[in-house]
Amino acid sequence: MISTATKHYVAAIRGINAAVSDPETATQDSTLMAIIMAAMFEVLVVPRLSGMENCAKHLNGAVAIALLKLEKERLTDMTHKLLTTLVQSAIISKYQRHVMECKRLLTSHFVGWQTAGLLTYTYHQILPN
Repeated sequence: MISTATKHYVAAIRGINAAVSDPETATQDSTLMAIIMAAMFEVLVVPRLSGMENCAKHLNGAVAIALLKLEKERLTDMTHKLLTTLVQSAIISKYQRHVMECKRLLTSHFVGWQTAGLLTYTYHQILPN
């Protein structure tokens, strides 16, 4: 199942690349949606940290497309929904990557302290609000 999904994902990436290369299709809602879906695929299918890194790259690309769209087009209801989803996804992605990096750092330095409770406690002691 993963193999089939990956084949479709690669085909989708080719389609996204073609769409963003064409000024007529680069800022379409469907292109922005496809990039956001590629980011979701990375989080759902690719192993933890590398999936989050790839997700962040897709989201950065989606932000670039969204900024182009905001400069040149009138926004539709769908565009507003996509931009809301993009902003939420970017915030969550940044938070998750930060937490994962901190936990990875903690577990590499405190190998015996790998229980979730102790990691969470240590994380909050090192990086308070």
